[in-house]
Amino acid sequence: MDLQELKSVYHSAIIQKGSDPERGTTFEKYWNCFNSDSPPQNATQLKLIAGGESAKARIAFEIISNALKPKAVARTKAGWYVEMEQSLFHTFQKKLDSLWDTFDREVQELAKSRSQIAEGKANQLQHELSEIDAAVDELEKELLSQRQKNKELQDQIQSFSKLEHKLEQLNIRLEEKQQQIDEKNKQIEEVHQLKQDLALCKAELNSVRQELASNGTALERVRSSYEEQLTRNGRLEGELNALKAPSDSVYGDEQFYGQEDDIDDPF
Repeated sequence: MDLQELKSVYHSAIIQKGSDPERGTTFEKYWNCFNSDSPPQNATQLKLIAGGESAKARIAFEIISNALKPKAVARTKAGWYVEMEQSLFHTFQKKLDSLWDTFDREVQELAKSRSQIAEGKANQLQHELSEIDAAVDELEKELLSQRQKNKELQDQIQSFSKLEHKLEQLNIRLEEKQQQIDEKNKQIEEVHQLKQDLALCKAELNSVRQELASNGTALERVRSSYEEQLTRNGRLEGELNALKAPSDSVYGDEQFYGQEDDIDDPF
């Protein structure tokens, strides 16, 4: 059979199993695997090479391997064999016919019996193969799911590592910010202390100002008293000078000069 006939047989077998022959790995891909330098020796190897479902790979392997089996070459009978055959044919024809009938009957009965047994075993084997194929497909799905979960887990681990690194960076920045906050708090405390010192200085300054104001008032009083005293001293000096002036109506010049040494200056 050519490739198209084999493909038709394959499609029929797949449809019988309730599957779509056009879905997944194509028959041509299975066929090309047998044209390689290392053709598959069983259905498992074919599945590993071409991929696809186990049941489809097994059916494709059976069809293609049977088609590629070497067939016996039909040769023309030799002349001596033809002569012997013709000479013996008439002699043994009846006997051969009788033997053939007996043999054919026994063979048919045996074939029928074995066919029934083989058919039962084939059905059982086919059922077991179907169960195995289903189990293999289920395991493959589970394996694919586990691989996907492993990939997701690896992605989560990578994401977790990135988050850890980011957390470390944030902790470093947090420590830096905390140091800055501590420095700011220290500066704030210093500012508060300076404010307190400034308040004390202002209070002292106000006290000094009040004291200066009080002293200024006292100074004004002293100055006023001093000016009054100067005025009084001036008046007294005037009176003293008036007392020192000579009086012509009371003393003569000779008498005044004669008594000058006896009069003391009261100031």
